[in-house]
Amino acid sequence: MPRLVDFDPQWIDAPGRKGLGLTMKCTTGHCTGRLWVLFANPLDGEEPVADDCFSFMYDRLDPEQQEGPVYDRPCGKTRWQRTNDTFEILSLTPSVNAHQCGHFTITNGGW
Repeated sequence: MPRLVDFDPQWIDAPGRKGLGLTMKCTTGHCTGRLWVLFANPLDGEEPVADDCFSFMYDRLDPEQQEGPVYDRPCGKTRWQRTNDTFEILSLTPSVNAHQCGHFTITNGGW
């Protein structure tokens, strides 16, 4: 069973904010970028990100990547309900539909 920790997950932070979501490598190896998942209930207990995920993501990409094609996969307006606060046991609802990068449900850190 694939595990989230196998795909180099990282928390998405912003100035003054922690754990707004997560990024991870593509689960199929099809993409060179990262998947972005924003939470309905961020780790810091504050409100979720209100912006569209693409705008939020694009503002945080390396400037060199902004000039070329964007290979990261944004999550649109979807926000995932998070259970637990470590990648090893994280669960998300609804499922993550990353098109070419897979469609999966993360439960207890795996799928």
